[in-house]
Amino acid sequence: MGKLISGTVDAFSTDTLAGRMDEAFVQIWNTRKPDIALPTDAEAVNDRRMLFVAVAQGMLTYLHAHRSDLGTTEEQAGSIVNSEHEHQLSFDWAKTEIGS
Repeated sequence: MGKLISGTVDAFSTDTLAGRMDEAFVQIWNTRKPDIALPTDAEAVNDRRMLFVAVAQGMLTYLHAHRSDLGTTEEQAGSIVNSEHEHQLSFDWAKTEIGS
């Protein structure tokens, strides 16, 4: 099983939750504010990355702490099937990729 990767400011990667948030933010900014350039100076980029890393780490920490509360459902032909059937969820996360 792989890990969900939040990311860190110092090891920022697009293959992390924070990295994907940053990519989405850039796309949304460019769509919503096409006449205003997204600030790309080092301080602005670092501040943006700190925000996304904090949100990603907080979100994954919360989900990990409450993983027993996460349920699953089984759908069949567009409707939820009620049965004695159960699923177990295994959930783990890391701040950075293994080995980085």
